[in-house]
Amino acid sequence: MGWGVNGEAWKWQRRLFTWEEELVRECVGRLTPVVLQVGSADRWIWHLHSSQCYSVSSAYNKLSKMGINQYHNSHNFVWLKVNPLKVSIFAWKLLRNRVPTRNNLFQWRIIACTDQECTAACGMNKDVNHLFVNCNFYGRLWYLISRWLGFSTVYNSRILEHIYQFDSLGGFSHKAQCSLYVIWLSVAWIIWQECNKRIFQRKEENLQAFCERVKLQSYWWFKSKYVLFNFDYQLWRLNPIFCLTTVT
Repeated sequence: MGWGVNGEAWKWQRRLFTWEEELVRECVGRLTPVVLQVGSADRWIWHLHSSQCYSVSSAYNKLSKMGINQYHNSHNFVWLKVNPLKVSIFAWKLLRNRVPTRNNLFQWRIIACTDQECTAACGMNKDVNHLFVNCNFYGRLWYLISRWLGFSTVYNSRILEHIYQFDSLGGFSHKAQCSLYVIWLSVAWIIWQECNKRIFQRKEENLQAFCERVKLQSYWWFKSKYVLFNFDYQLWRLNPIFCLTTVT
């Protein structure tokens, strides 16, 4: 997740783990004495199969029957096979507001109120909507990427609506949406990495460098997963939409 291994990062992680452990112990302590049915032990029940036991096929059938709105609401797009697993896990946390932004660290009582300011020094508190969409510095990366893809738009200020707006820029076909989901996740991952570099390594880069890293990173993600994505990097940089039409 880009935390690094220096002393400050480890201290924050240790305090976060300790807080989570205390919360789990408190929940266990509250639930242990609860008895729902006298003389009957609690057990897990799987409602998607008549046996009330979990099966892979029943889970697969449920997911296969989900409509497009359910697909969006469940955030299944973060698990597309083209995304590296660590990026999918990061995105899953991001869409549930569980990444350790400074605003969340304050809410979790890990940092002080005065430490919430955005790492880009824009004067705003760093929550997920601000950092990944609205920041005067990081937020401009979306417009550079949109211009590279050949689109021009004004983005929504909330992260979920921003995703659905971005993935619809290429049309509403499933293939086009999946391809743009991958680009969106690449941008978000770069922003998160660069934010942590500013905090823990005191390194800063300009937006054009970020943009080039998104292009290179997404290129290798597609190339490593799709046999038909056999274009060279120069063509990808010049005409990404043409290259994406080959992805299946």
